[in-house]
This record gives sequence, C-alpha cells and structure tokens, in this order.
Amino acid sequence: MKHFNSPWQHLELIATDAGEIDPFDPKNLPLFRGEEAFSPEVQGWQRWSKPSPEPNVDPLFQQALLSSIQSQAGILSAMTTTVGQQLCQKVSQPPLLISILRAGVPIAALLANYLAKQYQTQIPWVALSLFYGLGWDEEALKIALQRYPNRPVWFIDGWTSGGGVAKQLQLSYEQWLQAGHADFTGEQGPQLAVFCDPKGVAQIRASHQDYFIPSACFTAPETLGFSRGFRLGSGLFQVYRFPNKYLYPRYIETWLETVNQSPSTLNMGQPCDARTKAAYRIHINEVIRAVVNRNPKEILLQCTQAEATQQLQPLLYLCKLRQIPIKYQQSQLQTMNTLAAAWMQ
Repeated sequence: MKHFNSPWQHLELIATDAGEIDPFDPKNLPLFRGEEAFSPEVQGWQRWSKPSPEPNVDPLFQQALLSSIQSQAGILSAMTTTVGQQLCQKVSQPPLLISILRAGVPIAALLANYLAKQYQTQIPWVALSLFYGLGWDEEALKIALQRYPNRPVWFIDGWTSGGGVAKQLQLSYEQWLQAGHADFTGEQGPQLAVFCDPKGVAQIRASHQDYFIPSACFTAPETLGFSRGFRLGSGLFQVYRFPNKYLYPRYIETWLETVNQSPSTLNMGQPCDARTKAAYRIHINEVIRAVVNRNPKEILLQCTQAEATQQLQPLLYLCKLRQIPIKYQQSQLQTMNTLAAAWMQ
C-alpha cells in the first residue's frame, strides 16, 4: 500500500496501487469490465476483478455539471446540515468516517468539514471498497480501525437505492464477527449515513425523496485520480492511478462551496419499498451511475423534456454521448418514489 495523492483534502484511500494507466487509451480497454461481468454465471470476486470503465467527457459536460452543482447548492447545504446534525446527536466524540468508494467520497467530504467545525478538530476520513456479493475490503477496514482506534465508526455513501450496500454491510459485519474480529460497532451493527434513502434502510439520511445529487455524475479521472477498486486474489483491493492531467479541481471546489449557501427546505418524504423487474434500475442517482459505468438500453424519466433540460442536463448530455434513448413523462415512476429508471436488458 502507498500514499495516494488525492484532490480531496485529508482523504486517506486504503488500497493497493496497481500502477498508472490512461483510461482513454484504447490499448487499456481490456483492463476495464464490460456488461459480461454482470452475466448470471459471473459471481463473487470475478464480477469485481476489473474496475468500471470511464466516459471521456468534454468541456460542455463539465460546464453542465458545474451549473448543476450550483443550482443544487441549497439542497446540498440542507442535506449536509441535516445529516451532520444527526451524526452529532448519535456520537459522543469525533467519529471515523469511512467513505464507500466511490459515491461516498463527495458526501463524506462535506460531512467531514461540517463535523470539523462542530468538534473544532480534523475528522479522520478514509475510503475503501465494498461490493454487493463480495463484501467490504476487510484488510482495508483493519488498517482504518488500527489507525483510528476507539472511535464511533460511520460508513458514508451517497444514496441507498435498492439497499444493496446496507445489506452487504450487515453481511460483511456478520462474517467479520464469525472470523473472530472485535466488534467495532458497540454491538449496534454497521452504521450507514447517506443523503438520499428512498427505501429507508440507512441509520441516518437527509431525505427519503429521490433527489438528484450532482456528484452522481462525477467521473473518476476528473474527481478522484484513481479507478474504482477491483479484487484479484487476497489482500487489499486494488486501484489504478489515472494521469493528473485529467483532474478537474473546479468540480471539487464548487462542490465544497455548497455548504456556504443558504439551505433549501427539504421534503423528507416517506420510505417506499418499490418492487421492479430485475432488468430495471431505479432512482435518479443510481440511473446516472448506470449511464456512466454501464450500458443501459433506455432511460425513463418522470419529468418532461423541458424540465429535464433545466434540471438534469448532465444526464441528458451523457445519454447523448452514449447514444442512449430517453422517454419522458413516465408517470408510473411516481408510484415507485423514483425520478428515473434505466432499462438494462
């Protein structure tokens, strides 16, 4: 393991360095997984033996995403405050925040800064991999707990969608105890905090509503400098480093400035255990990640095309880039508490 230079101040990534590659060099294409990784016969670590691919975006997308962050700043400020206040009520001392790569990193950055002001000290903040069907990076978790012992531990993600992360946290925790490791949760089980929790499976959330969180559009070359984690054999999960020339610090600067905006009023909403066919993924941020990292056949949106143009421009741009068709005014999505759905097959 080595120290990774991250554009996120104070973030400690716990992973093995698999070397630097250019994600947009055609010769490196075989290093990234495709849809074949999600075939039913591919299970366990083999599904996660390669990192997800990255779209090569341009300045038009960058401007659209910056505008979305700015337009959602009041919502993001309110979410940070809402979750931050709940965390302060739950813990008696500064916690250890564990970001689940990758969606948890931007959320934990906002929360670490919020908590640092409340406790008047820097909040320890690490990032590690967790995959549904494979579990958390056990070696990385051991390192984090050794490095920051005797603290309340909170896992941070962006949203819950189908609840896979919450389920996997509990499964990994049970396996952790069965292996004879000490219970770091105070017998409470793993604690998860997110911004959006449509099904109500996290311990802390800002809202049950399906809010658009612009960081769902973040690509790894521009905002992390390293790939999604992947697993080959035993030991720490691995990541590829990406060339620094692809980093786009304005995203992070604009994102962190959102807490300085006046918070908007949040609609807390009610949890909704929506049932969908296996061929569909729901909830706006999960749909965006599918467009970024996978290959959906079609996107369904609850809103009109005019509303999407105003509110979801980065998603529309990615769909155009990937040549993914969009259907608007899909009223059936409202009953599932989702702004969007992605048809995957």
